[in-house]
Amino acid sequence: MPRLLGELYQATSRNSDDGPSERDDGQPYECPHPKIPLTQIIVDQACDMLLIVGEQRCIESCSMTKSGYIKPQGICFHVNSYMLGGASPAFGLTLQSPTAVNKDDASRVKWKVKMPSDDPEAMRIIVNILYDQYTVPPLSEPMELGLLYQLTALAQKYDLVHLFRPWSAQWVRDMERYWVDVTFKGQSAKNLESLLWVYWILGHAPLYSYMVLQIAFHSQIDVLGKLTDLAGQLCFTSEQDTIHVPPLAKDEIRKTRVKVLEEIRTAIIDAIEGHFLGSENTIPCMRIDNEDDLGWRKAVRASCLKLLEAENLWPVPVAYEMTPSPRSISHIFRANPNIPNFAHVFNNGTNVSCEAIGPFWDRVEAIMYNYDFVLPKATQILLNKHAVNSGLAGYHGVRDTPLKFDKAVWNVKDVLAFLIDIAEYPDAAFNGGTTTASSRSAHRSISGASSTSTTCTSLSDPFM
Repeated sequence: MPRLLGELYQATSRNSDDGPSERDDGQPYECPHPKIPLTQIIVDQACDMLLIVGEQRCIESCSMTKSGYIKPQGICFHVNSYMLGGASPAFGLTLQSPTAVNKDDASRVKWKVKMPSDDPEAMRIIVNILYDQYTVPPLSEPMELGLLYQLTALAQKYDLVHLFRPWSAQWVRDMERYWVDVTFKGQSAKNLESLLWVYWILGHAPLYSYMVLQIAFHSQIDVLGKLTDLAGQLCFTSEQDTIHVPPLAKDEIRKTRVKVLEEIRTAIIDAIEGHFLGSENTIPCMRIDNEDDLGWRKAVRASCLKLLEAENLWPVPVAYEMTPSPRSISHIFRANPNIPNFAHVFNNGTNVSCEAIGPFWDRVEAIMYNYDFVLPKATQILLNKHAVNSGLAGYHGVRDTPLKFDKAVWNVKDVLAFLIDIAEYPDAAFNGGTTTASSRSAHRSISGASSTSTTCTSLSDPFM
């Protein structure tokens, strides 16, 4: 059971139809406007229960939040309590708990259960699945992220993830359009946070790890020390609903961000206090032709220091005090491609030369691209459990890919390689044993033809 009994009771309201609502800011009030009638859906002619999901909207703007989001209109499902109650112990307890309204009239309907905080459209899918009436939309109408987010929230709340087994792999593929070839520069990370939750509930360890990495790469610190996205919005906050967060995700993101910034910080200091000093470096940085280019290196060093000072990054703060996101630092250097990245070349332990091998932003990108995110043991155990429940464990278990679905360490390079292997694997999609054209196209877009990074020649991170 995913929650304590008390939480389950509180999650469902079984009062009369009349009663106070609650404003978006939490202040109670009595809405004076007429209500739009609930949408009535007769699922079962032998119904003995009215399942009212969501709330009635009023004819005015009372159902609208400050951000302009309009809460969905409630739906009244006419269902049989035994059909729904057998879906899971948690769901059955919610529907048939002693606090449900037992109607003492002569009608066939004996129970009325209200779930005002649940999403009616997501519940519609669950009800249709339970009645074997859910039809998979055509490939031209893939699952929407917002709906899948609400669907997985309900599945976690009522322990219903096992219902998704026939569709979970297809839904994972449907989500590609929300992150493949999408640039998040200066934008809200809400989609990344929603995807993180979806992949957590479905138990997709590679893409869960990928979203932890990408949120860490795109997160910055505001003046109050809070984690925000590149649009300045606090991470995992929303005006329209409560953001669901995997139990250890915030800690994983914070730690990953700091560790990546520590590597970037080391690279910057290594360049300024090492390579840029040329022949004056402790290990002399000389070209392979033994030409002393000290003057040029010092000019590059001065240009780099000026750039860092303008961004309040010199002296370079310790990693946990750095306010920009790792991705922002990459963009700072991208805007100044004249600042090179150097590397020593050794032969049998002897320093042979020190050469510029590309722009410095390339090194910053390589740090993010190759950073190994290690799933905490507790997270890994729960992801594996969720994968079994959702059917993804079985789906990927029969596919002999070089990178295993349940491994504990992932970086951007490995995740993209894994997705390409899955896309090319026979019977990788639900279309009679072949990979769909749209799927092949999506995966070609992350398959490496367009990478500008000298260290990422076989794959291209779509976020870069």
